[in-house]
Amino acid sequence: MIFEGRTEKDYFSRLLDSKLLIDNLYLCMIAKKGIEQDMSDRMEMVKSAYDFMLFRHTGLSTLRRYITLVLSDFYSQMKGSLDIRPYELRKELLSFRDELIELYHDHYSVSDGLVEPVSDLHRAISNKLSNKYGVNYSMGDTDAFTASKRPVEKNERVFVVFDRDYSEQYFNHQMYSDCIDKCDELGYAPVVSSPKFELWMLMHHKSPNFGKPSFYPSYGSHISSELIVCGDLSAIPGCPQEKYIDQERFDDFYRDGILDAIERSKDTSLFCTGPRTLMDHPGTDMGLLIDEIVNRSRIGSFAD
Repeated sequence: MIFEGRTEKDYFSRLLDSKLLIDNLYLCMIAKKGIEQDMSDRMEMVKSAYDFMLFRHTGLSTLRRYITLVLSDFYSQMKGSLDIRPYELRKELLSFRDELIELYHDHYSVSDGLVEPVSDLHRAISNKLSNKYGVNYSMGDTDAFTASKRPVEKNERVFVVFDRDYSEQYFNHQMYSDCIDKCDELGYAPVVSSPKFELWMLMHHKSPNFGKPSFYPSYGSHISSELIVCGDLSAIPGCPQEKYIDQERFDDFYRDGILDAIERSKDTSLFCTGPRTLMDHPGTDMGLLIDEIVNRSRIGSFAD
């Protein structure tokens, strides 16, 4: 699984920590680290998932993954030494990644977009970074380029968990469709919440306001839909304003409502499911996924 944000990762971490998943299920969370830790571009998330799975099964790095590792190592070493805020440096390095991919796609150690297991390409990239930022940098963690191959597991599936979160500039309908198409091409399962993951969180509570006309007064507006969902979530008595979910918050506000959330997400009078439909309709696929992987006998319900 790869997640758009921390809230989603927190939720699944709490499911694991609470031992609420079915037996014999191995859940691997693909971490967004280094320069990718803030990455919310959904297409880039899908590419990162592909990079991870390919490396996991073959030990080979795509050029994109290889360059990302070098840039992330540079960020780790230099983030406190440069006159630029860490967040801005990560953004700058992500943008520079595209330039480097274009520059080195014909490098002698790159074939069909894959970097040879033994390559000195990282030295050339290190020199580029040193010249660009006026520092003396050499990559430290070259072990990240090697791994033991793991066979493809039976029934292995990749889930990409993200928000619809419409934005004409950053995630319009065409960008969304392209992302879903890419998931289909790779055999990955997009798990979409529309407009945001907070809708799924809201479904756990006893008396959420799901009046459709008032809940989505102007669907498609990035600002209004986000404020309404987050606003209704924070209005739940005692529910913390912060969206992050530690174990105490999970136990107090979400655990006992999981089964109810599953059923509410299937209420077709209010919500939709399916990534194609969720492009421009409210709803979430989280209920379908959680219903598949959770052990119902270990969870309570508001209806009990």
